[in-house]
Amino acid sequence: MKKQIYIIHGYDASPQSHWFGWFKENMRGIAEVEILKMPNPQTPKLNEWLETMKQNVNLGENSFIIAHSLGTITSLNFLSGFANLPKFGGLVLISPFDEPIKEFAILDEFCEPQIGYEKIKSATNFIKVIAAKDDYIVPCELSLKV
Repeated sequence: MKKQIYIIHGYDASPQSHWFGWFKENMRGIAEVEILKMPNPQTPKLNEWLETMKQNVNLGENSFIIAHSLGTITSLNFLSGFANLPKFGGLVLISPFDEPIKEFAILDEFCEPQIGYEKIKSATNFIKVIAAKDDYIVPCELSLKV
């Protein structure tokens, strides 16, 4: 069965941002890639972003989530929200954070829910975190804590 990859972009981004299109093109024939268009990326609301994921992400053993920046905490909240989280293929978090970033108070509500890390870890065997030491938006220390 073919792999399904969902890309969840971050704050002030879109499906056309960063490396998303390049990745989708390079996965052609290997996996189906859907780059979700998250609502109001300049003024994001947690409930709207979670609803977008609920409407578009179908978890299963061949499905993977690749999330960037605000998409990471959104994905963690999404996965934590399942009463019975199904087994899924994996999770890649790029520049993740789970606590407020002083310069981006507009995003604080995303960090309020308790993340079910043990639940997430038990539902998949593949979790990777990617962080940059010189990330000027998400401090590397926050990514390492995740």
